[in-house]
Amino acid sequence: MKILLVEDDVLLAKLITRHLSAQHYVVDVVTDGAAGWSYGSTFDYDLLIFDLMLPQLNGIHLCQRLRAEGDMTPILLLTAKEGSASKIQALDAGADDYMVKPFDMGELEARIRALLRRGQGQASPLRIWGDLLLNPMTCEVSYGDRPLKLTSKEYKLLELLIANGVHVVSVEEVLERLWSSEEFPVESTVRSHVRRLRKKLQRAGAPVDFISTLHGRGYYLKPSEGEGAMLSSELPSEPALLRSVPSSVEPPSEVLTRTAIEMQYLQFLNETWPTAQKACVQEIQRMLQEDPGLRPGIAHRLAGTLGMFGLSRIVEAVRQLESDLQPNQALPPEDDIQAQLQQLRRWVQQTTTIAVLPEFSEQSVPVLWILSSDAALNQELSTAAMSQRLESRSFESWQGLCEHLESEPPPNQMIARLEHLRPLLNRPKELAKFQAGMTGIPLLILGECDTLGDRLQALRLGGTFLLQANVSAEQMITASLIAVHKQSSHALQPRLKAGSEHLKVMLVDDDPHVLKHLLQQLNPFGFKVTTLAEPKHFWNVLQSVKPDALVLDIKIPEIDGLELCQLVRHDPRWKRLPILFLSILNDPETRQQAFSVGADDYLFKPIRGHELAHRILSRLERIDALAH
Repeated sequence: MKILLVEDDVLLAKLITRHLSAQHYVVDVVTDGAAGWSYGSTFDYDLLIFDLMLPQLNGIHLCQRLRAEGDMTPILLLTAKEGSASKIQALDAGADDYMVKPFDMGELEARIRALLRRGQGQASPLRIWGDLLLNPMTCEVSYGDRPLKLTSKEYKLLELLIANGVHVVSVEEVLERLWSSEEFPVESTVRSHVRRLRKKLQRAGAPVDFISTLHGRGYYLKPSEGEGAMLSSELPSEPALLRSVPSSVEPPSEVLTRTAIEMQYLQFLNETWPTAQKACVQEIQRMLQEDPGLRPGIAHRLAGTLGMFGLSRIVEAVRQLESDLQPNQALPPEDDIQAQLQQLRRWVQQTTTIAVLPEFSEQSVPVLWILSSDAALNQELSTAAMSQRLESRSFESWQGLCEHLESEPPPNQMIARLEHLRPLLNRPKELAKFQAGMTGIPLLILGECDTLGDRLQALRLGGTFLLQANVSAEQMITASLIAVHKQSSHALQPRLKAGSEHLKVMLVDDDPHVLKHLLQQLNPFGFKVTTLAEPKHFWNVLQSVKPDALVLDIKIPEIDGLELCQLVRHDPRWKRLPILFLSILNDPETRQQAFSVGADDYLFKPIRGHELAHRILSRLERIDALAH
């Protein structure tokens, strides 16, 4: 996955890049909005991260400009400004998420994973191809029941191949996606990485041609003989999937335990602090000497930098000063401002080491509740939850759990033993009370055996699905996270349909009667529909309308739909536009040709309006997730 980071605070950019690189992301870094526009509009990224206050072109304007060009890449805005007004401004500009500095790097990684899943339309983080399993949340890779230890580049290469499946990935695309703009690898570098990755897969039991080569074109994954390769975005039979997850997978050499990561991070902060300290003192000196009108912006950046080092007392003083210096209110006397700045400078100069990791709000930490009287299991689950940056809490009885549901905020997810919840089935009032408190919260129930009776009881209790006693703690946590993502995905669907009146659909067909018929059938769904019967005007209409979805006929005089699809896909601005073909042709060759030029869906004439609307809405679910 490739990320563009636009951040003028060099030290903060260095901290973020270090963390994201350790999680196998490729990061390009630029320091002003103009460069951000140049990179973002030229190269293909999976995610864009912008600071709100940037030189030349700020994050809001940069976001608006990209959205105006039809770029739907997920955007995360960073800022030291708190308050709903800034969030509303950011989201209205087209941003998909918003984080206030200072922030926890673990939370940043989690938000990035969430945005990337939305962008790919994935509910589940697991990637499966035959016997190969890759978990982006833990960076664990296994083939069958054998773990693979991969380098960072090998991991990224395998992730790219799984994402494309049987579609060929060219050497040029591998170079673009796996190396940053500051690196200059050659094609032989790609071949070397593919060769080493093949050897590791073969040692784990994969066939020799698991990664296949199409000479002159690139690489693709070949399905195992007799099996259908699968990219998992929905759970198949849950217990079967969970059994396929190795219970003792060793992490790759780059992936460390949480404690080790935190110790390394603390060491890194102390190594970085002398440089950051000098830069912060210089910033305070600028505030003492330069134009007072520049002070709020400098204070804003200073709060963000100091916050990443956990210097909460100094950050609070800087934020108060930033608030006092806003031009829309009466300014304090200059002598008072000078005294505050000198005090800030002394505090920064007196801070010689970073003793503890930065502390952040606990509200953003997902909470897992565990209902079990098995102390050993509770400890294993708590440890596994911590590795996924979840806070956990254990209860020995459902009575105690229900008491806390009344007095505390509900958890984000819950794992419970069936034997502890079974008594509720005979107590309708308590069951209703329990289910009311757990509304919208994924509940995973741990049973003793996989029987119809146990599954029915789990269903009646409100369980998401039944886990078996032989499932490891790590697998339970993975299943819990999958359930949370499923819940979020389902919650988006009603909002998508309710907001369809804001979605623009462009229909291209040379038959005006077909266009009129489709327009009438789509009207009840509230789309803003643009019809076009003359393909020679296609490009001008496309750029003028900027549709959210495009529906093309195959056989159009002068320029057929396949060529129009290729024109759209060759323009970087329209790479993510959902394209659906609607044709009278129903032969496999034409369908294959349509998908090969970039189609997202293929429908046949005649078609009912509600079916076409449903298919359009399904394809627009990713865009809806981004917009909200």
